[in-house]
Amino acid sequence: TLHNLDSGQSYGPISTGGQIDNLSSHDDIQVTLLSGKWDNTTSEVDVLVQTKSGKPLTGRYGVELQGAKIADAGRYDAWIDETISAFFRSPDLADSIAEPADSNSILAVGDYVTQLTWVDEKGATHTYCDFYYCGPSGSLQVGQIVASSSTGPTADGRQKPDISAPGTMILSSLSSDAPVCASPDDTDCLDPLLIASDGASLADTGTSMAAPHVTGVAALMLQANP
Repeated sequence: TLHNLDSGQSYGPISTGGQIDNLSSHDDIQVTLLSGKWDNTTSEVDVLVQTKSGKPLTGRYGVELQGAKIADAGRYDAWIDETISAFFRSPDLADSIAEPADSNSILAVGDYVTQLTWVDEKGATHTYCDFYYCGPSGSLQVGQIVASSSTGPTADGRQKPDISAPGTMILSSLSSDAPVCASPDDTDCLDPLLIASDGASLADTGTSMAAPHVTGVAALMLQANP
C-alpha cells in the first residue's frame, strides 16, 4: 500500500500479480502499482507516482509492505529512480547495489579516488570535495572508494561490485556541441569549472568514468586471448 503522508490518501493494497492505476481524488496525482514475482522466494513491487498535468511532483510518500509468509525477521530492499529529485528520509547506504549491476553474468564496476584536484581552462585549481559529496568527514584520500560507488552484497549474498577502477576527476573528451553554463543558475549544461586546461577535455567523476577503464582492459584481454 502506498500512503500519501501529506494528504492522507492511500493506494492499494495490491497482491502479487496485481496492478492498480488510480487517479487521486484530491489532486492530479496519478499512481500506478505493479506487483510480481522476482524469483521463487522474492516478490517485486513497482511504484510510479506522477502528475497528470505534468507539473513537478512534490510531497512525502510511504510504502507499507505486508507478507503472507515472512521468513525469519523479513527483509526488503527499496530504490528510487535516479533520474528524479527524490530522496529517502533515512537511507541505508549499505547494500545499495541495484539492477543491472546485480546481474550474475556482468562485471559491476565501482570507482575509487586517484586524484582530487584538477586545473580548469583558465588555470584555476579546484578540489573534488568542493563539488561532490566526500562523506561525513568531508575529505577523501587517494585509494578510497567514492560515495557514488554502490556497495554490496546483493540481496542473495553475492559480492558486488566485482572490481573498482579510477573514477574521480577523470579527463574525457568534451563534445564541441556540449552546452556550457553561462551562469551558476543555468541548468542542463556543463559547469565551465569542469572543463580542463586544454579546453577540449572534461573532468568528471563516478562509475561512468570507472567502467571504461575496465572495458578497455577486458577488450585487450579478449584480443590477446579470444
